[in-house]
Amino acid sequence: MENNCSTNAGQSRTLLEALNNPIFTPIALFLVLIIIVAICGNLVVIRTVCVTRKLHYPAFYFVVSLAVADLCVGFLVVPLQLVYHVTGYMEGYVLGKWILGEIACDFWTSVSIWFACASLINLCVVSWDRYVAVTSPLTYNLRMRDSKVKLLIGLVWMISLFFGILYTLSYKYSATRVLCTTQGLSTNFTVLAFVLLFLLPTCFIIFVNYVVFKIARTHRRQIDNLEYSVSVSGVTPAPSTTSLRQKTFHGQSIAQKKSQKTYKMLLVIIIAYIVCWTPFFLLLLIQIFMAISESASYMGVLLTYLNSAINPFIYGAFNREFRTAVKKSHRRRNRIGILKESFVPTSQANMLKIPNSSPFVSSGSS
Repeated sequence: MENNCSTNAGQSRTLLEALNNPIFTPIALFLVLIIIVAICGNLVVIRTVCVTRKLHYPAFYFVVSLAVADLCVGFLVVPLQLVYHVTGYMEGYVLGKWILGEIACDFWTSVSIWFACASLINLCVVSWDRYVAVTSPLTYNLRMRDSKVKLLIGLVWMISLFFGILYTLSYKYSATRVLCTTQGLSTNFTVLAFVLLFLLPTCFIIFVNYVVFKIARTHRRQIDNLEYSVSVSGVTPAPSTTSLRQKTFHGQSIAQKKSQKTYKMLLVIIIAYIVCWTPFFLLLLIQIFMAISESASYMGVLLTYLNSAINPFIYGAFNREFRTAVKKSHRRRNRIGILKESFVPTSQANMLKIPNSSPFVSSGSS
């Protein structure tokens, strides 16, 4: 993501001098940590969902799509931010300067917006998925079948790419452009970007999840009341009826608990996204009306990168099903590794054997 840079260049520095600076080094280490965690963590998420059949349902398909966006941020966007930070500071700029040229800047800008939009629209779609699951439980599997989920994920990435290209072109041909900074966008396009890329999707996510929360709470109360009425009823049902009712309640309880755990996890992911991205978009809007310090803009950009690194921890911390799948996947991989190490091909074993008739073995009598 683009950020402001110092306009006043100072004296050039060596890398050793830069590493001794109390401002440069923590930011550089933070970016390196984000790269490592975002890549490794999201790879674990993608692999775990792919190899675990219990996680093959729409909510986790959207989680994989979100993890791919976060992985791309860690693989493409943040490394260029690190280059921006290191080379710019060595050139004498306090908060970095872009030196890789206009083409690379356009690429960086487009992929930054592309992956940011993909994350946000994925959250919109997964919120809609939870809404359908709560409001239409009987037709949910039909409405959210695999082919439709794949189509929705494809549309998410296509729409996100369109917004990334549109943002880059508007920025590229702005008369007040400053290369690879948040400065230079026209007032009209800045307001439009704020509304389309942040305000409307965020309001949609909040509204849909509020409705889901109310409906889920109502369903839970209805089930609790029904169970209570059965327990205090004076009529003793037939054993077969009791068994069937108990199985029904038990199945509903398990399904509801699973849905609630998934919903809680997704709700935390949504909150994390809003917390990490709100400062950036607010600062982008505020700078139309007043000057914003370079440090504030820079911190706003760094906070957006943090979002891509914390999501894998959210999956593990707030969803036991996913956490268990990660552990099983890790144990399975260790067992496969042990089996591979202990397995010796027959041809190789025969080569290791020394036949009794070998001329290198003494016969015992000469």
